[in-house]
Amino acid sequence: MNSTTLKQNVSFIFSMIILVLAAISIVANTCILILFINIRRLRSTTNCLVANLAVSDLCFSIFAIPCQLVARFLPESDLTCLLNSIPTTYFTTSSIFSLCLIGIIKYINITKPLKNCLIITRNRAYKAIIFIWLFAGILSFIPVIFVANRKLFCHTFNHGTGQLLDKYYFLAVFIISYVMPTIILVYVYTVIYKIARRQCNSIRRSFKSVRRDPNEVNSALPSSKSAKFLFALVICFVLCYTPYFISGLIYRFTTLKSSYIPHNITICFIAANAAINPFLYGILKPEFRYNLKFYFRLSLCKDDSTLSTSSSCSQRLPFQRTASQLSTTNPRFA
Repeated sequence: MNSTTLKQNVSFIFSMIILVLAAISIVANTCILILFINIRRLRSTTNCLVANLAVSDLCFSIFAIPCQLVARFLPESDLTCLLNSIPTTYFTTSSIFSLCLIGIIKYINITKPLKNCLIITRNRAYKAIIFIWLFAGILSFIPVIFVANRKLFCHTFNHGTGQLLDKYYFLAVFIISYVMPTIILVYVYTVIYKIARRQCNSIRRSFKSVRRDPNEVNSALPSSKSAKFLFALVICFVLCYTPYFISGLIYRFTTLKSSYIPHNITICFIAANAAINPFLYGILKPEFRYNLKFYFRLSLCKDDSTLSTSSSCSQRLPFQRTASQLSTTNPRFA
């Protein structure tokens, strides 16, 4: 087996993995958007940003991944460089900024509970979403400006001025789309975690002072599990985006040549992030999970008229729980 055949086989394997992740992302993010559009109670300010995150990840799976796959089978040129860079930069930047805004809103909700309604408004959320897409578009379409001057940002085949511009452009993208968001996410979720732990310890001490049952103590500490879940959000972000940006820096600022295997691995990680985000920020949240069960049960009842009068359709729906049941998860940490 020669090197060309091996490269084709490896590229095919990675392409299949990326397509599977893209399919998961499309289905999961579509579910988030369907619930957001059809169920009025889910249209909160925070969920507006969750929906925007779903749109970003959905667009990445529909547009950026096919562009990446098509560019594999084309010779290196201006077109393949643009196909590799513009859609990926555009949709990943909008997704990352959406993650930052969601984290900032959680931070405001927990640190300023009495003023959060004044600070976080629907109008400001819409303005923030518009800013995210405009800024991501400006950042990602910068290379197009230099195509006319033949100074394309592409380190794999370009030389001279174009290659130098590509280095500084990618460095700017690295700082704006990775370093700054990572600092923001680590800070806000660390503060939230500390506050949650402090509240848990306070509740635990109060229960111990009256000698309550340990099971009652654990049931009264919903924020402990939610606070630990916050670190999963940060770890997922760092693990999925670090390989892409670090490999890009290595290939641009060292003498190492770009390899198709590491590049495929980094794209797999980003595709995995687009598939994981709808679960971490949507489907795993009680309000989305129970409404998702309700929505699909309702769809089944509509499709089958024999079920419409059955007990499975007339029984109490999952999301129709009492306020005391829903309060088992602290919404400020959700």
